[in-house]
Amino acid sequence: MPDNNKKPQPGPNTQIFNAMNEDCVEMLDRHHAEEVKAAQAKKRRRAQAVPQRPVNTQRPVVRPANEQQPAERPANAQQPAERPANAQRPAERPANAQRPAERPANAQRPAERPANPQRPAQRPANAERPAQRRADAQRTVQRKSRPEAAVQRSARRAEDAQKRTDNAGAAVRPRRKKKQPKYKRYQRVFNLINIAACLLLLFGIGLRLLIGKRASGFLQSENRNLAEFPTFSLSSYFSGDYTSDITYYYTDTIPNREGLRNLANKFTDHFGLHKDDVEIIGSPVQADKGSVESSKADEGNAVTVYTGGREETTTSAAVTTGSGAAAVSESAVSSDAAVSQTETQPAETEPVQTKKRTEIPDEGEVVNQAVIVSGKGTPEVRAMPMFGGIYDVGRQYAGVLNDYKAMVGDKVNVYNMSVPLSSAFYCPKNLAANYSDQHDCIINIANSLDKVINIDVFPTLQEHSDEYIFFRTDHHWEPLGAYYAAQEFCKTASVPFVELKDMEECTKENFTGSMYGYSNYLEDLKTWPDTFYYYKPKNEYTIQYYDETFTNPDTSREQTLFYSWADGVNTYSTILGGDLDIAEIKTDVHNGRTLVVIKNSYGNALIPFFVGSFEKVYVVDFRYVEITMQDFFQRVGATDVLFGMAMSSCYTPGHIDAIREIMQ
Repeated sequence: MPDNNKKPQPGPNTQIFNAMNEDCVEMLDRHHAEEVKAAQAKKRRRAQAVPQRPVNTQRPVVRPANEQQPAERPANAQQPAERPANAQRPAERPANAQRPAERPANAQRPAERPANPQRPAQRPANAERPAQRRADAQRTVQRKSRPEAAVQRSARRAEDAQKRTDNAGAAVRPRRKKKQPKYKRYQRVFNLINIAACLLLLFGIGLRLLIGKRASGFLQSENRNLAEFPTFSLSSYFSGDYTSDITYYYTDTIPNREGLRNLANKFTDHFGLHKDDVEIIGSPVQADKGSVESSKADEGNAVTVYTGGREETTTSAAVTTGSGAAAVSESAVSSDAAVSQTETQPAETEPVQTKKRTEIPDEGEVVNQAVIVSGKGTPEVRAMPMFGGIYDVGRQYAGVLNDYKAMVGDKVNVYNMSVPLSSAFYCPKNLAANYSDQHDCIINIANSLDKVINIDVFPTLQEHSDEYIFFRTDHHWEPLGAYYAAQEFCKTASVPFVELKDMEECTKENFTGSMYGYSNYLEDLKTWPDTFYYYKPKNEYTIQYYDETFTNPDTSREQTLFYSWADGVNTYSTILGGDLDIAEIKTDVHNGRTLVVIKNSYGNALIPFFVGSFEKVYVVDFRYVEITMQDFFQRVGATDVLFGMAMSSCYTPGHIDAIREIMQ
């Protein structure tokens, strides 16, 4: 008979469930104990971090122990130190009957903390803060001690551990990256393409400049020959000249030089100071201003011109053509050798005294001064060199001319003709006050002259300033302006003068002169070039060129006053063909007057108008001559000496020194 009072034995599943339940309860208890300890330790650390407050006289120093809550929590008698597995214990832990659900308020602690008299008034004590902190900590402990929360946390941890165990041998799946925009996907490719394009462009340009066809020959716009590849030699290589010449060659002969320069000029056209249609190029210098007395200048014109004859000289001249027709030499040569076959030599009575000339720049003063361009975009565009003269320098120039006069004596007339620049007449009015008044500078020189006759051509040129007397693209004057100046000189010198109507007018078109380069190659000047008008005398004359020492005739060049080959930037060299040689002109005028013109390039345009006024004319450029003027005047029998040059030379110390050095 079966025993009904016998308890049924638990099945295998029940045993497993009970064991798991006991393990879970034990784990929860340990976790709860750890959290309680951590909360208490955190509370202690927070209490220690709070700075020590002053003792409150109204609050006891030592807080009395709470009778209902012991300082140290007693062990639960119903819960052994090591809790045995209880099969009948429910899954949910019962609340502790002895521990209140909520901590009772301390009866001895006031609800509101009294103010501390030692604490400053501006920082009131927060009575609610400690109580609030304790309440928050208690709620945190209660929340974490709930069985259902602990079970959920344990379940999540177990699930995570199981996943880590299952995936221990499997590859970790990478996190999916955020999809980027299309333009960012190919950004690296675009960067590589840009780098490759820039490198290709740089190497392509460098290769083109290195192996391309290089410029060579004569450069019209700069009036010079381009550099040539240097010849190798050991001495030049070890001295470094060979490598430096190679560098200069590749720099000077860049392929497509003119096109690249024009492109650069269009870019740099945006630089400079612009006022309406006026552009200032360069760095203008404020001129030295002063006052002059024009009444003193008239005293120079009161000098009596000596018109007596000259002493006989033994100098001979060659045969050439005048006005295109053969002229017979005074030394009676045959008609078959009428032009350049006759050999002439200066007198052989005594050797000629020579002096090595000082190297000075050719019209370099124009480069160093500012260039004003007016009328841009119109056919009246004009580039003008500005002038800044200092009166003391002008007086030095006058002193040198006085020394020449003292050297030659009273039987030789010495004249000064300081030719103003184009800016004296065509500079815009709002800018002219920034520079020297060129007429005042002429008067300043005249006031310092002693027995030297001053030829003031400024009023005459100003009267004809509406005519074509100055170039627009070159720093020189037109031969028409030189004609009016020569007329004033011949009137003062009491010699005959040939009118313009009695001369042959010739023209050369498309002349773009030196100001094109000085103005940074302004395209307007090239678009509207100048026309070069020059005039040939119709009387007969002969001309011979000598070297700088006046010793050897220059047979390498054609013996003529006008050169048809001169064109481009060298068009102004049509007259005399340049400045290097000393020119001797013999005319059919028989008045016993011999004129020596000491000049710079401005004086070239004067020479054709003296062919009908003097019996002999000698042309000397003070920048290139290597003979003393004292000896030269005696040998040619000079009766008149004219210093005809631009104002820039009259007020340039280097040019004044050069004129003084060749005197004697």
